Amino acid sequence: MELINLKLKNKYFCDQYRSGYNRYFIFVQHIFYKIIELSPWSLDMSNVILKKPPNDNDQIIVCKLSYLGSCYNLLLFLFISSTNFYILYNSTSPYFLYDSILTSTVRAKLKFIAVLCITFIPLIYICRQKLMIGVINRLKNVDIKLRNCHSYKAKKRNCYTHFIFIMNFLSFISHIVMVFFYFSKSSVIVHLIILFPDVISSWMIIQFTILLQKICKRFKSINSAISKLDIRNKFNTSDKNVTLLTESAIFEIRTIKFAFIELCEICQDSADFYGLLIIISIIHYVLIIIIRLYFVILALLQIKEPNNMIYVCAGIVNGSIIFLLLVFTSTVTKTTKE
Repeated sequence: MELINLKLKNKYFCDQYRSGYNRYFIFVQHIFYKIIELSPWSLDMSNVILKKPPNDNDQIIVCKLSYLGSCYNLLLFLFISSTNFYILYNSTSPYFLYDSILTSTVRAKLKFIAVLCITFIPLIYICRQKLMIGVINRLKNVDIKLRNCHSYKAKKRNCYTHFIFIMNFLSFISHIVMVFFYFSKSSVIVHLIILFPDVISSWMIIQFTILLQKICKRFKSINSAISKLDIRNKFNTSDKNVTLLTESAIFEIRTIKFAFIELCEICQDSADFYGLLIIISIIHYVLIIIIRLYFVILALLQIKEPNNMIYVCAGIVNGSIIFLLLVFTSTVTKTTKE
């Protein structure tokens, strides 16, 4: 008996620790996204931490419109876009003499299109943030409704979410270290500004992937709850308990149906919000990869003097892009299957 109590206590403390860790992780994500222009809305941490509302019929507002965050996004958008275009306009390529195939003018145009596409992402976040605020608030309220369903058990493990966030963060840090290592001190700030559109693009894909993963987890839990309802009806019950069991089953079926419909609509709204952004990011990556692979091919063919740093940069950049596309496509596939 003491062993059972000890196991229950350990499970309780593990659940509490995991729950607290997940809430802090949400807060850290929000702050990081806000810094890089991917979260103009405000987050009410009291409602994120809140396990149950004062009244089960209350609508919890986790996110709301933030004029301060929108102004920050707008100012940073103007700064990043203007500085990137200024740098592109005034930059000269050190490989100009070797550009018999892809001229510096063509490269500049490709880079200009890539930067033009990606710098509009923060502006789209400002204009369409109400759609995303509605998605986050509805997702929280779906969770509250499902807590009243006894057959529903939320999956508390977020290992995959933490993994892709940490891996992309390490990739982000490696890009910064690469800039400090490869370029002179006088040009570090310039190259960090040039790197910023890549940062926005990669973290936007990670943000959408994490949201899809959260939705996928809830679909899995709902499917598990439906199977438990089927098992429950197989139990032999007395006539006295049949009515209570039927009422409970009807309530849970209605709750699960409501949650399922809400999650489908949340998926649709999320796709509407991120659809254009994903297309912009893919265009950006395609253009950037063309430029970067060009110099790798030049180095391999020894048209110019080989530089080992070119291979390192290409490996890190292309590896991070492949990682992003793999986790994104796999998450979309899993969510669609559920």
